[in-house]
Amino acid sequence: MIDSLPYLAVGLLLSIFANGRYVIPIATWIAPVLLLHAIDVDGVPALAGVWLALFSSLGISYRGLVPAPPRAYALIVALIASTSLLPYVAYALLAPRIVGFLATLVFPLALTALEFVSARVHPYRSWGSLAHTQYGILPLMQLASVTGIFGIGFMVSWSSAVANFIWLMPNALYDNTFGITLFGGIWGLVLLYGGARLLRPVGETVRVAAVGWPEGIITREEIFLSLSNKLDDTVSEGLREKFVRVNDVLFSASAREAEAGAKIIVWPEACAPAFKQDEGAFLERCRRFAEEKQVYLLVGIAAIERNVEKPFRNHAVLFAPGGEMLFDYTKRIPVPGFEAGISVPGSPNLGIAKTPLGTVAAAICYDIDTPHFIRQAGKAKVDLLLVPASDWREIGHLHFIFAIYRAIENGTSLLRPVRWGDSVATDAYGRVLALMDHFATNDRRMPALLPKHGVRTVYSIIGDAFAWACVAGFIAIAAWAALH
Repeated sequence: MIDSLPYLAVGLLLSIFANGRYVIPIATWIAPVLLLHAIDVDGVPALAGVWLALFSSLGISYRGLVPAPPRAYALIVALIASTSLLPYVAYALLAPRIVGFLATLVFPLALTALEFVSARVHPYRSWGSLAHTQYGILPLMQLASVTGIFGIGFMVSWSSAVANFIWLMPNALYDNTFGITLFGGIWGLVLLYGGARLLRPVGETVRVAAVGWPEGIITREEIFLSLSNKLDDTVSEGLREKFVRVNDVLFSASAREAEAGAKIIVWPEACAPAFKQDEGAFLERCRRFAEEKQVYLLVGIAAIERNVEKPFRNHAVLFAPGGEMLFDYTKRIPVPGFEAGISVPGSPNLGIAKTPLGTVAAAICYDIDTPHFIRQAGKAKVDLLLVPASDWREIGHLHFIFAIYRAIENGTSLLRPVRWGDSVATDAYGRVLALMDHFATNDRRMPALLPKHGVRTVYSIIGDAFAWACVAGFIAIAAWAALH
């Protein structure tokens, strides 16, 4: 394994910037080239070095993203590194058995199949997807409207495999003309499609507003205390008074946005806390506000019931200007761990309502990390996707990217108000129209003009067909390599 050490060392360094907190998009392309080349130099034994490079780089780049004590964090990173190693294992075992350019497909097919399966069954859903590292490259991001995020990961990892193929065999450009031409042609089509899609005009807009969480009234520790079963009546009454003060600030900020012309106002996830016995009166206050101000109001509610096994109902309720409640949606996918342990089971369907301003849908925070669940919005031809959310400082500049990809996949505008993170408003092409860092402002109101009409996408029709094709393609190429 000595010969591969220089490639593993540089690959480790670049991998720190290939995913996680410190992403530099080009590093995501180059780091795998070096790790693949290390395998070509030393064969299967180099896989130990690749795992160590992945473990070390992930340990650095994921620090703070995974809230866990040191030992648990090390174990989690080891498991992620072991999972991330699988495409390299597939490459080490299968690629040497395949002649020519076809061998370049082993790594991207294995990686895409792994990402797809993880997004379906892994507790952390689509976290770690290569597509997220390419945020900001808008023409490439448009590929998600056809293939979902999995097509972007495929193209990036295929490029790494092709670069390594040419590095190994300098004459590859001459000896594999068809394969190289096909690769270049597909890239050309991807970028042409993305560029053409971005030329579409914005169209008619509607003023919307995100209203953020007011700091200084209640602490995070008190919020967690309210969700426990350790409340006596005195503590409960003190928390109730603070809940009312939080809600007063939210209504006051919302009133200012309504007076400024906002037609749709959205609060962050669980931003309005209320004990179960007080929730009815709070909802009536929301109904009256929407009617008096003639706005659509989506409130993220933390409904708390004392002395039960599942005390927390995390839901979002949409009220219309006529005062009627259009839907009451309960978060479907709570964050693994603490939230999942205390949460009332969620709704199987997104909250969806047809309005004169377009079809509106709502999901809550972690729901958005599961592409096939949010595809309901595309199938229902939703125009505006509302995503109340709560983050923490370390993930704030990363997590909003997931929601932007859901907007591109399903052809919706997006409004995502966030407590302790980055609020964002985008159109259906992922173009950011407003952005607000919770920690950079005291006046946490974010107005935006969003297109009233969504666009239909291929992904909303065919779903994860491309990802399923990659799974089938990997099985086929593995069978081919085994037989030959």
